[in-house]
Amino acid sequence: MSNVAPPPPPPPPPPPFDHNVSALNNNRYEHYKDFQGLSRFETVVLFFLAIFIVVLVVICYKKRAKKKHADGKLENQQQPSGGSQGNGATLEIVCEGTSVLASVPSKGTFKYDDLSAATNEFSQDNYLGQGGFGQVHKGVLGNGMEIAVKTLKSGSVQEEDEFEAEVENIRRVQHPNLMTLIGYCITSEKRILVYEFVPNKTLEYHLQENVSITLDWSKRMRIAVSCAKGLVYLHDDCQPRVIHRDIKSANIHLKNDYEPLMADFGLAKVTADNITHVSTRIMGTMGYLAPEYASSGKLTERSDVYSFGVVILELITGRRPSFKSDNLVDWARPLLTNALRDGDYSKLVDQRLENEYNHDEMERMIACAAASIRHSSKKRPAMNEVLGALQGDVSKLQEFNVGIRFNHRSKED
Repeated sequence: MSNVAPPPPPPPPPPPFDHNVSALNNNRYEHYKDFQGLSRFETVVLFFLAIFIVVLVVICYKKRAKKKHADGKLENQQQPSGGSQGNGATLEIVCEGTSVLASVPSKGTFKYDDLSAATNEFSQDNYLGQGGFGQVHKGVLGNGMEIAVKTLKSGSVQEEDEFEAEVENIRRVQHPNLMTLIGYCITSEKRILVYEFVPNKTLEYHLQENVSITLDWSKRMRIAVSCAKGLVYLHDDCQPRVIHRDIKSANIHLKNDYEPLMADFGLAKVTADNITHVSTRIMGTMGYLAPEYASSGKLTERSDVYSFGVVILELITGRRPSFKSDNLVDWARPLLTNALRDGDYSKLVDQRLENEYNHDEMERMIACAAASIRHSSKKRPAMNEVLGALQGDVSKLQEFNVGIRFNHRSKED
């Protein structure tokens, strides 16, 4: 009998099929697929979120750099084109103050057809006058708001984008004593500015043309102080500072309560006459121009001070800046000196006032006028000093009175 090993036992039968385990595995597979799909979605979201954050940081950085650049121009005087540099770049004017445009759309653009309808097609009946920058018509918008529509002279405007940028700068300049620029209109041939309408005409009208009613002293003093506040705002509270450069009684509009609104500030830049070197162009009105500006085109805020001094002289004397063969400044200088020295104002003061004025206020007005029209711009006060003197700062008055002898111009003057 052979010694042969028995065959191995057969393998055990497989366990019965468990349907619960199969379903569990299938569920795990589906969850795994869902997990993979969710991860891809989150990756895409995070990718685009990262790009958005980077773009946002870059934009904020550029805005901050632009603001620093504008702030750095504060001491760089406008020459005389305002907030624009020689390479054509436009600085954004930033001013401290409250807005009076709450009821006006932030984008102050008007359609030409709407302005034409508002002014009765720019009819003669709506014509208000001709200014240094163009014709002005009265208009009434569909909502009943009264406006003054200034059509700038043909051929004296900038390209559309530069014009729009400069006008937006002017719209940011808002003060209770500065006329509000509501908006503008641009066509292929025209540039139009839309202002608030002031019904009581101008200071020039009330001093020179309204023979029936004399502008009393209290109103004249109020006009001087309020205009000085507006100019201090332009010179000190706007960055870069704004030089008006066309201050005159015809640009001072009076509300019904005789509160003044100064107009046409900043317009020299939007009427560039398509020339390259705007800084060489003299803009302003004869009789009001500072000597250094008239002779060389050199413009600083002290040029505005000179022009404002001429307006003060108009308020004191009631005379035009130029009359007959005389110039108001040349006529007034020796009288200012004598008045400050002797206290005799009779030869200087408007006879229509009939000596009805406050003596201390008149002294301050005369002192401010004398200091403001000095031939040397370095000897003129700043506008905030003029305002302080008008409001009664005695120390400012003493400083103004030193060395003023206009009848014999000295070396120090």
